Amino acid sequence: MGLSPVIEGLHGGADKLSLASTGRNMTKTRDNVRTRGWLGYLVLAYTIFTAAAASNADTPAFSWGGSSSPPWTNFTGSHGWRFPLGDRTITKLGVFDAGGDGLMSSHEIGLWLEDGTLLASATVPAGTVAPLFDGFRYAEIPPIILGQTANLIIAAQYSVGDPDDLIPNASSWRVQPYDGRFGLGSGLPFPDQTAPYPEGSKSPLFLEANFQFVPEPSTWSLLLLALGLLVLLRRKAF
Repeated sequence: MGLSPVIEGLHGGADKLSLASTGRNMTKTRDNVRTRGWLGYLVLAYTIFTAAAASNADTPAFSWGGSSSPPWTNFTGSHGWRFPLGDRTITKLGVFDAGGDGLMSSHEIGLWLEDGTLLASATVPAGTVAPLFDGFRYAEIPPIILGQTANLIIAAQYSVGDPDDLIPNASSWRVQPYDGRFGLGSGLPFPDQTAPYPEGSKSPLFLEANFQFVPEPSTWSLLLLALGLLVLLRRKAF
C-alpha cells in the first residue's frame, strides 16, 4: 500500500479534529454570549427595580410652603384635616416644627376613620429626637392599608398657648384635602367638627399635622414592566 492513502487519512482525521474543535469553540462562544446577555438582563432588571424602590419611598401628603400663620387663640384640642386614602399605605404621622430647631412640647397625633374609629396614633417627642423632613417631625406607625373609598382624618393635639401650634401653608399637594377638622378637649379628642367658613368659600385647613405614605401602584407597575422587558429581550435573544 502506498503512502498516499495514509496521508489522505491523516488529512481527513485532522480535518475532523479541526471541525470538532471549531464546533466546541462556537458552542463556547454562544454560551458566553448567552451568559453576557443574561447578565445584561439582570443589570436591566436591577436598574428598574431600583427605580421602583425609589418611587416607593415614603412621600409626604403635602410640602411646606415656607411660611406659617398663628392658630385660634385659647384653643385646646386637636387640629387637622380630612382626606381620601386612595391607593396609599400610610407609614408615618408628623407635626409641624416651624423653625426646624425642635418642638417645645411633645404632641400626640392620630389617624381616624370618619366614624371616629382610631386607626393609629403616635407621640412626636419634644426637641429634635423625631426625624425632621420638610418642616415636619415624624413618628412611625404600623402601615395603614385601606380601600380607595375610605376617608380619613388626621389631627395633632395642642394646648392653650402652645408655641408649636402654628399653621403652615402648603406649596404642593399629593393628596387631595377635603376640609379642616378639629376636636375640643384634653388628650387627643376625635376631630368631629368642621372648621367654620363663609358661604361660597373653602373650609380652612389645619395643617399642623401631616403624614407620609407609600404610593403602592407605581411599584407594581415598574416591576411588571421589568418582567415584560426581560421576557421580550429573552425572546429576541433566543
